[in-house]
Amino acid sequence: MRHKTNNTTEYIFRRGVILAGVLTATALVSGCSKAGGEGARIPEEVREERTQGNVGGLSQARQIEEDKRMEAENAAREEEEKAAAQEALEAQPEETEEEEEVPEAVSYPDEYDNALSDLRDKMILPDKSKAVFKGEGDIEDTDYGIADVDMDGVKELVIFFPGSANLGSGDDSDSPDDSFEAVYEYLPDSRSFVCQLKEVSGIDFYENGIAIVPWEKSKRLSGESDSYNIYEFDAGTNTYVLAGYVDNWDGNLNPTDLKGKPFPADKDTDQDMSVYSIQYHNEYDQGYIYGKGDAVALRDKLTGGKKVSIPLSGI
Repeated sequence: MRHKTNNTTEYIFRRGVILAGVLTATALVSGCSKAGGEGARIPEEVREERTQGNVGGLSQARQIEEDKRMEAENAAREEEEKAAAQEALEAQPEETEEEEEVPEAVSYPDEYDNALSDLRDKMILPDKSKAVFKGEGDIEDTDYGIADVDMDGVKELVIFFPGSANLGSGDDSDSPDDSFEAVYEYLPDSRSFVCQLKEVSGIDFYENGIAIVPWEKSKRLSGESDSYNIYEFDAGTNTYVLAGYVDNWDGNLNPTDLKGKPFPADKDTDQDMSVYSIQYHNEYDQGYIYGKGDAVALRDKLTGGKKVSIPLSGI
């Protein structure tokens, strides 16, 4: 029995050892598995950070790419708009500055006809003064024109008397007498004409109210018409007023002036044997002390306006 008992006890002991070993192994295996599982698993907060980091990096790259694409599209759109604007600008017709329309000047044809009839038949000028003609046929050589020479909105009657009167003081019998011309404006209130200007023929009228009148032949110290009077239209008096003159002295043609004074060679700075005496609103000094450049500059200043055209007809 004892032997049997010992066997049984040994059996039980062995089974217990085996069972214990199995349990221990199981426990070890179970413990390693648990520890290993907990050690390999990424904590939730780390996993979230990594996930967000990956997503954030991807979004940032995509955003940069999207920004570049939009910048390229915007640049292309701006170029297209510039090209379209330039094309539209080139397609527009050039703007032309329209000239201001000047109203038609008032005219009095009946009064002009009556005045011309009185001149032709009675030798009476429009302002009722007497016309003087040296030759019998001078009246037939007289011409007239109708134009608004002073640009005041009323047409004037301009009469040209070729060779009809001697306004000069020369005594050269071989030279023809200086002709003259006169400008008359009709005044409807008084039903009469006013003489605005009567001077030597060859007057140049300008739209700025300037009238350039060449000097009489006998008073010139130059062979050309470089000597002239300067008139300006005065709306207050409705007449042309003398404002100055330009007097040219050609030393080659006239070694002395009309009073016997010798040509001032010391004032001839251009060395062309030509000097000028100029007066215009007291802006110049007295004497033949100016050169051609000074005279030309003044003429350009005075004649800046357009010259008035006067169509002529025989009386």
